[in-house]
Amino acid sequence: MDIKCEHFTFYNDGAIYINKQRTTGRKQYEDVPELAELSITVVGTKEQIDKALDDYTKKHDLCLDESYDIKVEPEFFEDGRMNYHYFGEEVNEKTRIKLEKYKKMYIENNCKTLYL
Repeated sequence: MDIKCEHFTFYNDGAIYINKQRTTGRKQYEDVPELAELSITVVGTKEQIDKALDDYTKKHDLCLDESYDIKVEPEFFEDGRMNYHYFGEEVNEKTRIKLEKYKKMYIENNCKTLYL
């Protein structure tokens, strides 16, 4: 089981609030505005992340703007080319610690998709 961590940024049609209805008594409802987050981080397997992305975009009526894999970057690729996403060992160590924390949270959550 390969656990991945991806960060997604969204854009919408200008309305960052969605309305949910909640009951206030007998057959009465009121609209409660809920802020839709325009960026999320998801931890899980590839299939879980794909499903979570689809569910989140449909639920909040958002469109995907950018997607990033959160991972430890090598200084050079296997073919010897320089990796321009490499920012040094200090950044890699912080990323490694963050990923270990996320993976531990994922396992404690019974290997269910984790939204951050």
